[in-house]
Amino acid sequence: MCRLLGLVSKVATTVADGVGDDFSQFTNLSCYEHGDGWGVALRNGEEFIFDKCEKVAFGDSDFARLTQMALCDSAIVHLRWATLALAVTYENTHPFNGFGASFAHNGSIQGTEGFFSYFDQSHILEGDTDSERYFHLVAALGRNEDGSISFTDGIQRAIALIEEEYEYSSLNAMCLTEESLFVVSYHDKTKIDHRFSQDYYDLSFRRSETNVVVASSGWPQDGWEVIPNYTLVAIDRRTLEMTFTPLGVTDSVSVGG
Repeated sequence: MCRLLGLVSKVATTVADGVGDDFSQFTNLSCYEHGDGWGVALRNGEEFIFDKCEKVAFGDSDFARLTQMALCDSAIVHLRWATLALAVTYENTHPFNGFGASFAHNGSIQGTEGFFSYFDQSHILEGDTDSERYFHLVAALGRNEDGSISFTDGIQRAIALIEEEYEYSSLNAMCLTEESLFVVSYHDKTKIDHRFSQDYYDLSFRRSETNVVVASSGWPQDGWEVIPNYTLVAIDRRTLEMTFTPLGVTDSVSVGG
């Protein structure tokens, strides 16, 4: 289980300034369960900055530099809590990059070895997490005949497949591309750890004239709006337009083979 934070801004800013005074409270979550590594993916126009580390985010100078000094117009920040007995390593730390996107996940999916049947030689995985395999499944199922990838289609098809054939706690995710920040809210509240409240998997957003911030729960979010469960949100990096698409399982969804 992990914590997710996403930012899209009309003006170049730092993550900390874009989020506001409570960003330190988000970072503080790494002092507890969510201390198994951190990762940051930043885009500023066509420029891309990325780093991650298996250390605790709180007090890490590289994490501070990327979130408090580096300018961006969109970002994903991830605080990891390693589950499923997966190792705390650089390779297993989110976000994962490839296919023109960065991807971070909060939750667990059982039996993801089955995803490999959808991958071709373009799918080179670095670690052994269910989360990285989830990202590659999205890319595989979103691939068009011309080789381009529709992350909207890929996310919907991947979730339909997982819902039908796999056990999971949460499929919450953020995917940052050249055009958009995609946010997935899709989770099973019955799988929440007994130590946490029923809003643990909730993703909420705050929108202003200059930016949109989306994040997991657990830190001050007064006035934020909860994204409904089973929803895909696409935030346009240029306009901040937000598109909400219900995610459901139907017999007509094709996941290929």
